[in-house]
Amino acid sequence: MEQHDLSWADAGHGDPAFLGEIFSLAFVRDVGPPEALRRVRDLEAVSAFALGEWTVLVQPTSFWLETVVDALSRGTEACAVVRHDFAAPRFTHAVDGTVRTFFNLNHPESRGGTDPDRLLPLIREAGFDLAADDDADDESWRHRYQGAVARGMRLTGLITGVLPTYEQVSASLPGTHAAFRADLA
Repeated sequence: MEQHDLSWADAGHGDPAFLGEIFSLAFVRDVGPPEALRRVRDLEAVSAFALGEWTVLVQPTSFWLETVVDALSRGTEACAVVRHDFAAPRFTHAVDGTVRTFFNLNHPESRGGTDPDRLLPLIREAGFDLAADDDADDESWRHRYQGAVARGMRLTGLITGVLPTYEQVSASLPGTHAAFRADLA
């Protein structure tokens, strides 16, 4: 997997790589962009592009992609990363219609799903600290909250073997529901 600068995932206002305070990305294996868009047809403002054997769906200014990861994963595998500055950033992984692991990116020690510990080695490799009581000092608090979405993207990359660049994600921002950018594959 090619590593990219993922600072855009947590960038703030004024940063040229600011995608937004709320956005969601979903990755689905072996399903092309048109089929992936069909699977999320009830969601607004979703675009998709191919990246290796995965399709990346982008939903700026919304978090709903995470809620359909089970549907996206039917017959395959899918995961989603949500940035939500006014609620909780989240990660969800599903296989064949079943959510296996989900957690708040700021609190990875509290996971749910049918197999919440399945991804533990990858969660650690992505840089998440699983200590539940580490908010006692400022440095621990900063680590927990700063860069959480980028760590979620690294985890996604460890699962999928692919990571989109900021340019790929921002180039695919939808103008209509059925935006499709095959040229970015």
